[in-house]
Amino acid sequence: MKNIDHVAKMGREWQKSGTDISSHTITKDRARLLVPAYIEFLRAKTNLNLKSIKDALDIGAGAGYISAAFEDCSHIQMTASEWSAEGVDLIHRHNPQLSIRSLDIMQFNEKNTYDLILCRELYPFTRVNVFTDQYQIISKVINALNPGGIFLFVGSDVSFPNCADYKLLIK
Repeated sequence: MKNIDHVAKMGREWQKSGTDISSHTITKDRARLLVPAYIEFLRAKTNLNLKSIKDALDIGAGAGYISAAFEDCSHIQMTASEWSAEGVDLIHRHNPQLSIRSLDIMQFNEKNTYDLILCRELYPFTRVNVFTDQYQIISKVINALNPGGIFLFVGSDVSFPNCADYKLLIK
């Protein structure tokens, strides 16, 4: 995971206070537009019952706007996570009402913990093409889901469209 670690370290600077975060995290207004569409997509593809989701995690939450919009739109209690102290502080500054935790995806190793896990624009999937490492991360995320849990993986970075081997990940 050497390449992923290198890219993750490059991402830290944007999380510091005073930095323009708009190019690295979704805005509040954009999150409010996207989340209802995510919920409808999940309902259409998984027969999602919002009331059945007790524990939800947003991995790589940025400023936490998507987590906050999920709570507003669906009343799903989200835990917003970032891997660095700067990232956790960013969430505290922009969305202090959220449940927040520090989570290093490279060390993530939980079993049957979450009903919903969201990963949107996570650096290991949008900035590097180390497919075997991505496969290991996805495996860890799937292991963290409760039986019947849902993993919403959104990797829409048009700047790096070939950073994930979707066929390998689906396998």
